[in-house]
Amino acid sequence: MNYAKALWPTLLLLWTSFVLTAQKAPMKFGKIDPSELSLTDCDFEPGAAALVLCDYGEGEFEIQGDNGFVFVLTRHKRIKLFNKAGLDQANISLEFFAGKSGDFEKIRNIKAACYSMENGAVKTTELSSKEIFTTDIGHSEKEIKFAIPGAREGCVIEYLYEMSSRDIAGLQDWFFQEDIPVLHSEYRLFVPDFFTFQKVLRGSLGLTINKENSSMVTYLGKVSGSDNRTRDININALTYQYQWAMDKVPALRREPFTAAMRDFAAHMETQLLSYQFQGGEAHEVMPSYEKFNRRLVESDDFGKAAKPGSFEKQLAGELAGSLPDPAQKAGAILKHIQEKVKWNGGHSIYCDQPTAKIYANGSGDAGDINLLLVACLRAAGLQADPVILGTRGYGLPHPVYPKSSKFNYVLAAIDIDGKTLLADATSRDLPLGFVAQKCLHGEGWRVSEVSPGWIPLQNNASGNQTTLVQVARSGDSWTGKATFKSTGYAATEVLQKVNNDGKEAYFKYLLQPLTDWNPGEPQFSRSDGPLSTIAEIPVSRDAEDGDVLYFKPVFAGGIQDNPLVAETRTWPLDFPFVTNSNYVLTLTVPPGFSVAEMPTDAVMTFGEKKDLVFQYRCSLEADQLTVISKLQMKRLFFMPDEYAELRQFYSLIVQKNQEMVVLKKT
Repeated sequence: MNYAKALWPTLLLLWTSFVLTAQKAPMKFGKIDPSELSLTDCDFEPGAAALVLCDYGEGEFEIQGDNGFVFVLTRHKRIKLFNKAGLDQANISLEFFAGKSGDFEKIRNIKAACYSMENGAVKTTELSSKEIFTTDIGHSEKEIKFAIPGAREGCVIEYLYEMSSRDIAGLQDWFFQEDIPVLHSEYRLFVPDFFTFQKVLRGSLGLTINKENSSMVTYLGKVSGSDNRTRDININALTYQYQWAMDKVPALRREPFTAAMRDFAAHMETQLLSYQFQGGEAHEVMPSYEKFNRRLVESDDFGKAAKPGSFEKQLAGELAGSLPDPAQKAGAILKHIQEKVKWNGGHSIYCDQPTAKIYANGSGDAGDINLLLVACLRAAGLQADPVILGTRGYGLPHPVYPKSSKFNYVLAAIDIDGKTLLADATSRDLPLGFVAQKCLHGEGWRVSEVSPGWIPLQNNASGNQTTLVQVARSGDSWTGKATFKSTGYAATEVLQKVNNDGKEAYFKYLLQPLTDWNPGEPQFSRSDGPLSTIAEIPVSRDAEDGDVLYFKPVFAGGIQDNPLVAETRTWPLDFPFVTNSNYVLTLTVPPGFSVAEMPTDAVMTFGEKKDLVFQYRCSLEADQLTVISKLQMKRLFFMPDEYAELRQFYSLIVQKNQEMVVLKKT
């Protein structure tokens, strides 16, 4: 809902005739201190590629013509580039929602410059307006790009812009923490007392400045009476001035097995709760998910796009009209759309063009494709609804306060035989019940007229990785075969690698632990039924001479390296799906030899509820030696205080998998 427009008929305020009293800004554009240019390293994070010297934002509310209230953010950022790795900081990208009107959000007054020392003097290279490029990126969103000219090692760059938005209900979050260290980050927000905002600091860092002041401000405005006449009015409003800052903020270190890093970054979230003008009635603005759901259902570019029309009804009839089973109907429609409409890589929850046109063009983003899928499923008589979510790299939506900007992807949910199955038509490799791995992230909101609500996205999400190795000695050589089988979500990982990088890249990955072996020509296949992939690789190597032979049984797959490399960890571990790893070796003992030593059996568990269970079994029957190394996972989320113990658990697995079998000549 455009709350700017909702408030506008109540009180037509012109912006204050007073300039808000505030402290001096921490920096001025174009005024560079020589010490900034002579800086060679970050003292609180040595070796950093770049350092944000200052990131300053100032937000206030204004009235812009008939648009009503808008929020205006002026942002000024200055960065020191230490080495070549930091040069990417000079490539700026600013995205904004222009809307159908083209001015729902606007970015203007862009300035940028680069400063360097030449012959003892500061050289300034300014950005030209001709070097600023604006492109449409779909769904009424635009992107402004520019590269700050002259950027090189040792220089200082800065840029400044003004962004106005009619969305005053949910202001942009202010991030104090970034991928590079930040010397000073400061955000000042000016809020008249007829607005009530919720303000929440997220992340694990504290503010170095947290001030709140207030002053009376005179606003000149106009109000429409019952006789439709407009009258001038003066309002004295108490305006709150919030000042938040952080100093020497460490870079946000990305750690493996973490979903959205932005959820953990230090940032300030603000949300409009209500508004009340002098003498007027209080109005609650913060929407509930019930209201949010209703708005999406009634939206032209969401709910109405998912309603089947004549095109979807005809297509669904052709694809599934003769199929009696609901799962067959859903599978046939899903497979057809996956093959017919190619995903263009875009993330969105909306569809701003007719679904028939998307189908005809054969291309679309996640919103286009999966809302088309929902419409076709409904046309086939199935109970299907869109599910919106924030992907693993994007962030989790707030569980209580809905905000459309917190969602960036849409799936389809289909009710079949008392179960809810998820579907994703953006990839040909995702059968019914599977979604892109990036969607395995917390919960998604089911947008529905019948059964709206949160649904888990990771329930029963699992994948198995099985390695079967058969080895025997033939003459002076060991020969055998390694079979790598992946099922469920483990197979989606394989298919993604094969599709993106090719089979050769996947084979190279499989061959990494076979450094002591001579692999033959690999063969790759996938089943047409349940999601699975199989790769077979012949292996051979020269056998050692002597009365005693040492053989490492876990060598092709299995857990041979600790995935938790870092000694310490800041963020929780968040695995997308439950992974079970199975390694089975069958070794035929050579004639004339016997097993002198073999690893002992072992069972290890992690957690009070045995969330991880590792089993190692070694058995000998006649001349067949069998080694089984197996890891079962039951939990996806692990807290940082569990990390040291969990890392040790994996280290013990690696140690066990290094143990040798000893064969002696009889």
